[in-house]
Amino acid sequence: MVRQAHHEGIWRREGLKVPSRQRPRSRLWLNDGSCARLRPLHRNHVWSFDFVQAQTHDGRSLRILTLIDDLTLSLSKG
Repeated sequence: MVRQAHHEGIWRREGLKVPSRQRPRSRLWLNDGSCARLRPLHRNHVWSFDFVQAQTHDGRSLRILTLIDDLTLSLSKG
């Protein structure tokens, strides 16, 4: 494993800009591995989103943001 300082030395020697170190972000989950999720109480209370990516028949990339109201999701499961 190569140290971070060694990488920075190589970058400087080659005349490249050394990126500044970013502070680590805090965790989004709890210590037991679970997420703190809200249970939907009414319409438009909790939403989920995700990006879906595909290719068209001619090779172009298509990226779509999908949104869903979690109340309809929980009603369809139960």
